[in-house]
Amino acid sequence: MVSPSDPVELERLRIGHEIHDAVLPFIFASSAGITRLLEDAKGRLEQDDLDQLHQVAQWLDEAMQTGRRLLTEIYPPALDSTTWDRAAADTLARLYQTLPTIKWDVADTDDGQTSPVALASYRITVEACRNAIRHGRAKNISVFFHRGSDRDYLLTITDDGEGFDPTLDREGHFGIAAMKSRAEVMGGDLAIESTPGGPTTVRVKLPCD
Repeated sequence: MVSPSDPVELERLRIGHEIHDAVLPFIFASSAGITRLLEDAKGRLEQDDLDQLHQVAQWLDEAMQTGRRLLTEIYPPALDSTTWDRAAADTLARLYQTLPTIKWDVADTDDGQTSPVALASYRITVEACRNAIRHGRAKNISVFFHRGSDRDYLLTITDDGEGFDPTLDREGHFGIAAMKSRAEVMGGDLAIESTPGGPTTVRVKLPCD
């Protein structure tokens, strides 16, 4: 369940509802219409025209898949029925057909898996792993989460991907900004250590509730 005091998560839910209710139905209807049109047009249109219709149908199918992937990323996991790290592993498995090796070393939060710390850890870990897979082409990722002190949890995600220069703008920098924002909303902080050629480490400090 999302807390009414969590503006970031509430905004994600609002966007998710808009995609589900206002965008995907039109893509689905358009795709169905193109499919019917292709069936009716067989033998009546030139091959070039049919090829263009097939291209449009393919674009619509890709748009539908992208919309469903976004919903998978946007909606929060049911952390009342699983741990945040298992939820993260499940989300990544649904997003990617082939995953790198991910090693999990995760301790429970003292106040339970439905805490803001658990949800923030889930969000940041999924985004960091996505960046490692999509941009870094990592083959191995490690996720470490433990109590650092009486007041902090420490979350560290390390990958052996291609790395990058953190001081330069790069593709995927919106994801980095989202991770930093998530940590800051919690009253924590996030730092990224990387160089071209790798490895990359995301270090997060989150306050105990």
